[in-house]
Amino acid sequence: MGMNIDEIRKIHYTQKGREEKAIKIAQNLLKMGLSVEQVAQASELSVEEVEEIKKKMVH
Repeated sequence: MGMNIDEIRKIHYTQKGREEKAIKIAQNLLKMGLSVEQVAQASELSVEEVEEIKKKMVH
């Protein structure tokens, strides 16, 4: 039997919340002066994702 819509929504919002938390952590670590590679490792985001976050912070 498949998942119902409420279960799908719960999974979606849980994943979205985790992603938003990882982005916030990455922003904070970048502000602290950590390298992109260190931030990627600590936040479990890719180097490319961290670089994109860093670009958005500068502008």
